Amino acid sequence: MVQITISTGEANHFLLCTPFEQKVRPRNPVDAQFSIPWGVATAIAKKKVTMEHFTEEAINSHDILHLTGRIRVEPDLSLNMSPNQQIEPARVKVEMRDGRVYTETVEDPTGCPKRPMSFTNIVEKFKDFVSLSPKNYRMTTFKGLLTSSQIWRR
Repeated sequence: MVQITISTGEANHFLLCTPFEQKVRPRNPVDAQFSIPWGVATAIAKKKVTMEHFTEEAINSHDILHLTGRIRVEPDLSLNMSPNQQIEPARVKVEMRDGRVYTETVEDPTGCPKRPMSFTNIVEKFKDFVSLSPKNYRMTTFKGLLTSSQIWRR
């Protein structure tokens, strides 16, 4: 992989891609949580993104930092949010050493109203959050909550 270019609308560029140095080399977990470059590099390096990738230890991860060093970000006015959208689209372009180029544009990310998460995905995400809680919660504490999709229908 030679370079990764992330294009976003102006709002996401301002909020989640600047200041650039803090977004590619987060000073703390909160910097990483509000960084599109960190999230993209993590997804490529780890094949998934979970809460464990936003810890003090994770922000020093060499495999992720290696990829953030190959990232470029750019605002693209064509990706600004239109009146019928609830979140700005984004585009990722990956250029390989052999000349191949992969580009993916996401108009509606998973979890937005047009592409809601399944109940199973919500439970898995919840378990991921709880696993890093400063309190030592046992999942049995939440057993009723996690087995009843009725709460999501209200």
